[in-house]
Amino acid sequence: HTRYWRDWSSDVCSSDLIFQSKDKNIGWDGSYNGTMSPDGIYTYSVELKLKTSAFVKIYHGHVNLFR
Repeated sequence: HTRYWRDWSSDVCSSDLIFQSKDKNIGWDGSYNGTMSPDGIYTYSVELKLKTSAFVKIYHGHVNLFR
């Protein structure tokens, strides 16, 4: 499960989720509501779960988007 949010310092509310996918083959294309997102820092959270166990590993970080 992958999620992206716009960074706190942006004009978009930091709690606004801009991308989400439960499909490992689908990634964020850098857009929000059908429009290319502005350059900046975006926060992500990736939740990994093995099919064979209940173990869940969560990764957090930041991505710099530049065009």
